[in-house]
Amino acid sequence: MMQHDEKKVGGRELLITILMSYAFLTLLAATISEIPLIKESPNNKILQNTVGTISFQCTFLCSSIISVFYLRMPSLSALGITQGSWIKVISWTISTALVAILLCYSSNALLHNLLVDNEIAPTQQEAVKDIQKIQSDSVLFLLFFTTVILAPVSEELFFRCVLFHTIKKNGQWFAYVFISLIFAVLHMQAPQSEGMKGIIGAAITTIPFVLLSSLLFTVYRITKNILAPIGCHILFNLTGFLIARGYFLI
Repeated sequence: MMQHDEKKVGGRELLITILMSYAFLTLLAATISEIPLIKESPNNKILQNTVGTISFQCTFLCSSIISVFYLRMPSLSALGITQGSWIKVISWTISTALVAILLCYSSNALLHNLLVDNEIAPTQQEAVKDIQKIQSDSVLFLLFFTTVILAPVSEELFFRCVLFHTIKKNGQWFAYVFISLIFAVLHMQAPQSEGMKGIIGAAITTIPFVLLSSLLFTVYRITKNILAPIGCHILFNLTGFLIARGYFLI
């Protein structure tokens, strides 16, 4: 039986891969943002934000592809795409997504009210603001692709698979907590308040994302198939996209 051997590489190789990918893609994004079609567009600010987001997400995606297919860190089998029953994967994906939507969006609403009650001015993520106000169908489609498809795929491959298998030698629970905190900080909504109130407010906004990351780790651990957290994340972001567009409220 043929197996993929996992190379004895660790955080240094992954860090180099991330930095090289980020440097190249940031330069590419800056170049694209200067194209007249984007620079002179009435939606130029939203387009530039989206190009920046795409380059950031592609850093995760490229790092994951290089790590899995070249560095073998982790081995290809860690993706688990051919493992387990598809009925199990689909059922756990949908059920976990429903729990995540109810738990994270309700906790976000409660925390929003808590911030307001304590005179801490909450803010929304820039991507959410862009989705709410954009009128162009073509730009809206680009935002949909970035938010609902690209972000879940790139983030799950990187956080739940590559980064987890890289640092789990320090203990699985350490890896769960450490990665969940990084994931939450990257999605953090910085309140408008300054000083200690702003710091406390920013920390509070990470709570729903720590919960989301924990649920995504849970479904990956149960199914051992990376498609489960990817699918769950897609459904979660799709719900957020529809809420931002005002199709329904939670």
